[in-house]
Amino acid sequence: MIHPGEIVISKAGRDKGRNLIILKQLDEKHLLLVDGDLRPLDKPKKKKIIHLQKTNRRTDRLEEAVETKNNKLLRDEIKRLMPRKESRNIV
Repeated sequence: MIHPGEIVISKAGRDKGRNLIILKQLDEKHLLLVDGDLRPLDKPKKKKIIHLQKTNRRTDRLEEAVETKNNKLLRDEIKRLMPRKESRNIV
C-alpha cells in the first residue's frame, strides 16, 4: 500500500539513488514525487511505482509543507528520516 508522505528511493533514471517523498498517487502505476530541491512542490516528478524502492519511513509534515509551499521543510524531513548510508543502498 502506498501513502502520501512515504519516503522512497529512485531505482531508475537520472534521479537514481535520490530520496523522494510521495505527494500523491495518480493511478495504479504512477506517483507524483517531491524532494524540495530538484523536485519542488510546484514541479513534482511523475514516476512509475516499479522504479521506486520503499524505505518504510514516512513524514507526518507533508500536509504542512504543501499548505505553506515550504520546500525547505521537505528537505529537512528527508535529512532527518534518511541517514546518508541507508539512502544509497539501491537494489
